[in-house]
Amino acid sequence: MISPTMMRTVKVKGVTTHGIIYNGNYYFTDIEVYSDGLINCWDMVDLKQFKNKLKTDWVVVEISNHQRLYIHHVGYVEITEGNWKYNKRSYNKYITSIVKSLNPRMENIFNCHNRDIEIRNGIRYTWPPRGEPKPLWIDTSDHVFPKEVCGDSRYAICKYENVNYLVSVHLFENDIVRIVGLPHDKEMTFNELLGSFENGSFFTIPKQGEKFVVSEIGEFVVGEDSRFIDLNDVKLELQDEYNRIQGKHSIVTICAKAFEEYENNPNSENLEKLRVSYEVIPQHLRCYCGDMDRRDTMIRRALYGDECVE
Repeated sequence: MISPTMMRTVKVKGVTTHGIIYNGNYYFTDIEVYSDGLINCWDMVDLKQFKNKLKTDWVVVEISNHQRLYIHHVGYVEITEGNWKYNKRSYNKYITSIVKSLNPRMENIFNCHNRDIEIRNGIRYTWPPRGEPKPLWIDTSDHVFPKEVCGDSRYAICKYENVNYLVSVHLFENDIVRIVGLPHDKEMTFNELLGSFENGSFFTIPKQGEKFVVSEIGEFVVGEDSRFIDLNDVKLELQDEYNRIQGKHSIVTICAKAFEEYENNPNSENLEKLRVSYEVIPQHLRCYCGDMDRRDTMIRRALYGDECVE
């Protein structure tokens, strides 16, 4: 048996489109479609496996009225008067068409051979691996050597021509922000992004009875049983993510460090540092300040006492 002595890393470009995963509840997600035919729908699958994901209702193309659609770090919305763009067959064709647009000759299309795990040293791993996909912005000012900048993204809701749109906000270290999910993608600087929160005319919280559009999926009317994160918390999270992309510590990391310092030296000065670092964190992110089991329980106990801990 020959032991490997070389390794190469290949970058595979793709695009994202919107989709819905059903895993006990309905979850909005970005479906990542790559030029080699791999598709990330919470599992990395090939074209044949994706078709089966539709067949088994892992990926769904519509939601019944009065069901909730959950949107990560945005909230959830009750669906009423839903009008959906695709059926299973046409959505599968749509995803396949994206692959063909990226790879017109359909060359070197990945085949998973119906395999979704890999066993190494007795440990089961998801296969093929998802890698670390990132939004991509290409600076074409240099036509010979265009610069590629990777970033990160968060979901939000924008108002455009009096209609609510669920969008992905792509943040890049070069100060470019790209809004995906509107009728036309929109680019702005990060300062312009922050300014668009000021009067609520762009980033918004939908109200009951308003129209809500999810591009490439469909549209519906917002029902009464809907809850959304406060707009200021959305703004704080985007600011924090932008700072992290610039190489700064996240507010969650700063808080975790403050709690460590308080545990090592529990005095009033360190308690106040912990309070300040904890209370600046948006409500929906505070649970990430601890481990998966206790979350932020220990911090809340230190700050507010046992009676304030559920």
